[in-house]
Amino acid sequence: MASLIPGYEYDIFISYRQKDNKLEGWVSTFVEHLKCELEATIKEDISIYFDENPHDGLLETDDVDESLRDKLKCLIFIPVISRTYCDTRSFAWEHELKAFIEQASRDRFGLKVTLRNRNVATRVLPVRIHELDMNDTKLCEETLGGILRGVEFIYKSAGVNRPLRAIEDNPGDNIYKTYYRDQINKVANAVAEIIYSMKSGCEPGESIKSSDQRYSEISAGGKDRFRGNLSFYKPVSKILISLLVIICLTGALIVYRYIYQPGREKIFAFVPLKIPENDSALNVAADNLIETVYSKLDNIKGISTVSRFRMEQCRDEEQLNSLIKDSGTDYMIVGNFRKEGSGTALWIELITRGENKRLWSKEYKWDEKMISLFAKDVAGAVVLNLKKRITPGELALIGKEPTLNSNALYNYITGNRISNDAILSYLLGNKMLDLTSIKSAIENFDKAVSFDTMFAEAYAGRAMARSWGYYLRQLDTSHIDKCLADIKKARQISQTIPETENALGFYYYYCINNPDSALIHFARAASLAPGDYKPLFYMALVYRKMGEWDKSQQMMRKVVSLKPKESVFLTNIGLSYNYLHKFDSALIYHQAAIDALPSWYAPYMNKIETLILKYGNTSEAWPVYRKVVGETGNTLPELQIRMLILDKEYREALNTAVQAKGSDFKIGGNRYLSLAQIYTFLNDNETAAKYIDSSLVSFKENLPYDFNNYLLHGSMGIAYAMKGDRSDALEEGRIAMELAEKNILDKLDTGIILAMIHIILGDPDRAFPIIEDLLKGPSCFSSKLLMLDPVWKPLYSRQEYLNFIKNY
Repeated sequence: MASLIPGYEYDIFISYRQKDNKLEGWVSTFVEHLKCELEATIKEDISIYFDENPHDGLLETDDVDESLRDKLKCLIFIPVISRTYCDTRSFAWEHELKAFIEQASRDRFGLKVTLRNRNVATRVLPVRIHELDMNDTKLCEETLGGILRGVEFIYKSAGVNRPLRAIEDNPGDNIYKTYYRDQINKVANAVAEIIYSMKSGCEPGESIKSSDQRYSEISAGGKDRFRGNLSFYKPVSKILISLLVIICLTGALIVYRYIYQPGREKIFAFVPLKIPENDSALNVAADNLIETVYSKLDNIKGISTVSRFRMEQCRDEEQLNSLIKDSGTDYMIVGNFRKEGSGTALWIELITRGENKRLWSKEYKWDEKMISLFAKDVAGAVVLNLKKRITPGELALIGKEPTLNSNALYNYITGNRISNDAILSYLLGNKMLDLTSIKSAIENFDKAVSFDTMFAEAYAGRAMARSWGYYLRQLDTSHIDKCLADIKKARQISQTIPETENALGFYYYYCINNPDSALIHFARAASLAPGDYKPLFYMALVYRKMGEWDKSQQMMRKVVSLKPKESVFLTNIGLSYNYLHKFDSALIYHQAAIDALPSWYAPYMNKIETLILKYGNTSEAWPVYRKVVGETGNTLPELQIRMLILDKEYREALNTAVQAKGSDFKIGGNRYLSLAQIYTFLNDNETAAKYIDSSLVSFKENLPYDFNNYLLHGSMGIAYAMKGDRSDALEEGRIAMELAEKNILDKLDTGIILAMIHIILGDPDRAFPIIEDLLKGPSCFSSKLLMLDPVWKPLYSRQEYLNFIKNY
């Protein structure tokens, strides 16, 4: 049976070591259960390649041949990851896993595909049947090019590490509390999602749904209805077309300025375009076009855009519709790419959201070299139809391009978009950012400057990508000099572009840790681009890191006056108010951040923290927690455990901690530390001691890879304090404070940890001066939290401490 998609041999390829199938036939059983689950999940029949007979097919000593290469032409590759599978000498590893990754990376879909919720998934779907040691995990992640995810079929109890069975004798002893039937369902659902995304594409033409919906696919006949209003964009001389666009816009605007009066700000959304057959090249083109149109509209006062990045974080159409509605969108552009013969057509239209009234529509013969002209045309149509008055200067900015070389421009747009998305993704919590994002951005900037060696913005963009790559520990120190060389080249070409000054700001901030110089260049960028709030935001963060709160807040107020829409900026404004103990203001901005991007968990966590600091209880926080779980699908076990401890619900906290994984915590060993704390509160000191030792083992394992992490040393200090090891506890606290010294927020958070160490060691007199400073000055700490958290209970026995605390 062939694959659902032409050109592929199978839908799924199962890769495993024969050793893992000998004892109980686990892999064979898994495949049979998966087939049944897929039949109940996907309407079509799914073809699976599974070589069950070790004597019927390729053995681990055979040479790879053409037959296997054909079988590897599959949509999804499922490796059964075990302790024996992770072996570079094995046939399965070398000629199946690595061969598929190489082969899939070159086919039309690529190794990673965009799902319906706009998230990205790899076509390698690991099924893990053993807990792996650190070396095997590292090998897997290096080969896969990212964190080892997938579905776990692991039975783990004291001294036991084996595959999960369909029927278990003692299922309650499994510390992961996973059930075979549920895990099979997860695999089937993941397969369905990936295959659906690979199959899905846009049929020619689309129409608009009712006012409460966005738009949907329509029949080919429906599209013909609009044919009379559409015309192909002929690829004639680019210079002539540019002149015609500017002349037409200028003439229209002379009349327009006298007809329309300025009004309230108009909200505009360029909805992600539909792409046929999940074409990766057109995915890039669609994102580039939207980004280019937005960059031109950013210069127009009175028009606010719903960012492409925000829309791409929506998990489904319903959430996207909700975002567009809740953001107050007045106008939208919708459309699609479709194949026409050997070429590609782009059809788009501008509509009103409430009435679905078509204001403008056009069809173009797609050519990526013409992207600038298309974007000018679209931006001009938006400005004219949104009835916003613009100045001649704003009109000129719509037609302005950083280079006349179309190849250089397209690669610059691509590099800039990838770099900005990577940075935003990191700021939104994706700390394990894929290295390929930064490298891909740099490669596109490389191409841009190769096509135009005098392209200042491209050199500046590459410098910014290098500085961020170095900061994220994805690029080595050689990129520091390369970053500076790019900046010098950009400045030789032009000294008046804000991109170069921003690049210098990041160079001084991230590469050589010189915040004073960073502030100078961010300030210059702000003066060169007075309508851009990003340089002001960067200045606010630098001032905050330096502990200059008044200047930081002054910058934050300027940012607020420019009405930022990105969630990461809004919640950071709220975070500053948190540290200044202005909890009401903090709540406003955390909620604004939630409204801006409901699928991002960080603003919810920040709001929960603010509510606990403000009220000294969790009654207001739990509804927010339930909201974040519903919106993001993330149960945030570390936060849940902390809130249960604050509520003195120790048994429930224990159950949650037992079911959690190390990856659910900022520091993996903190799972064991949480268990130790809970057992301490339950007066089970013997069990607590075991978990304290386990936490220290975990911390020490991570220490060589993450020595400069102040939180890791802080957690070690707490563990040593709980163990009664005063010397090591205070030493780890000292190291944590030393590492946090250069960032005031880290320093203040470490102060809380240090005070906690002293309390646990039975030395409240040494803890209290630190607590006093935290309550008097900026911190994420409050007297109400002090009275709520049981860790501070030793302070309650001293009346002088209680009297002081009550004053705050």
